[in-house]
Order: sequence, then C-alpha cells, then structure tokens
Amino acid sequence: MRLRPNGDSGPLVCSLSMLEEYFYVQGREWERYAWIKERLMSEGESDAAQRLQKQLNAIVMPFVYRRYLDFGVISAIRALHLQIRQEAQRRASMRPDKADDIKLGCGGIREIEFSAQVFQLIRGGQDAGFRVRPTLAVLRHAAMHGLINPSVCEALAGVSLFARTRTSSAISQRRADARHARRSRRPRGARARDGL
Repeated sequence: MRLRPNGDSGPLVCSLSMLEEYFYVQGREWERYAWIKERLMSEGESDAAQRLQKQLNAIVMPFVYRRYLDFGVISAIRALHLQIRQEAQRRASMRPDKADDIKLGCGGIREIEFSAQVFQLIRGGQDAGFRVRPTLAVLRHAAMHGLINPSVCEALAGVSLFARTRTSSAISQRRADARHARRSRRPRGARARDGL
C-alpha cells in the first residue's frame, strides 16, 4: 500500500488526472522502475477495462519510458541497486537462513531483472522492443541490438531459468517437506487439544 502516489499519506485510489499530475510534479526514478511491471486490476476483457488500460498507458508510458536516451537515470538506478543490496544484507543478517537468497541475493533473480529494467528505463523511450514484461525478452532484445554480448544474455537466461525452476522449486519443496515433517511428529489429536 505504500507504493502509491504520496505513499502512506496518499489516497488508496486516485483519479487518472491525479496520477498524471503526481508523475509530472513528484514522480521519482524508483517509481519509474516500479511502474515497468504495472498491471491493471480489473474485471477482465470488457470494453471499459480496455479503455481504462489505454488511458492508464497514455499516462504511464511517457513517465516510465522517456522519449530521449535517459542516461541521467543511471546514478538513480545505482543508488536504488545499492539500497536493494543493503536491504538484502540486512534481512540476511536478521535471518541467517535467508543469507543465500536466490531471489534477492547477489547474482539472484532480482539482479537479473534489475539488469533488464535498466535497459528498459534508458532505452525504452526510443525502442518499443524494450517495453515488454518478460525479463528474458528484454535481455534478448538488448543482445539483438548489440547492447550486451549474446553469450552474456544466454548465461543470464540460463541462471534465471535455473533459479526459477529447479532451485526455487527445490527450496519450496524442502520447506514444504519440513513443515509436513514437523506436523507429522505431533501426536494425533494434538491440534484439537491445543485449541481447547
């Protein structure tokens, strides 16, 4: 809920005109980064929903994807990246079991996404090929245009797919097995007795 115009002090819902004014007057670089992944929450494919999505895109696109090459965003992105890393380190120090977080840790899924989003913020205003959601599509588009080495792109894609499918699934399965194992050690009926 804090990721809305004016944060905690802002209304939970705002008009499109209020959102547009907020972007022009107060919109910050990290908000551009967050809006790359925006999705409209609506009832579906109705004409009204499609009209609203079109109106929202007309406001969001110029805010996120600047018309000219936006190299000024690089320092803001570096600062944001530093904040993300510091937050990951803080969480890891509080919970040693999360020290090797495959999503937020160094070289994790979020860092790969972050790399793709840098291309989107800097080049998305001039090249519509960067205005897509899938991280790997963005990286492949960057490689196709010579912005990153194709071998680097494929390495990042491989790490991302490995982390998302095998590693993440294995960790989830292990945690699920551990939860089930703990529950199965309790005597039958213990939960019912605990509730009395």
